[in-house]
Amino acid sequence: MTLTNLVSALSMGMTVFLGQKIGEKKADVGGDIVANGIILFFSIGVLLTILIPVFASGLASLMNAPVEASIHYYQELL
Repeated sequence: MTLTNLVSALSMGMTVFLGQKIGEKKADVGGDIVANGIILFFSIGVLLTILIPVFASGLASLMNAPVEASIHYYQELL
């Protein structure tokens, strides 16, 4: 599962859950769902911002990207 699919699935699930709570006339619980969603996606964003540059060369080789796509290639040019 790609990261895009994971984030999309989480957001769709939260939207359905929020709709259920609004339909049950539990708007206060709906507000908690929205707040938790903001915290969740912020945390995912921070985590990916840290992890992706660290593992960029490994990810590039895993995807069979050319050597020119590797960050080490550009660091050697500088």
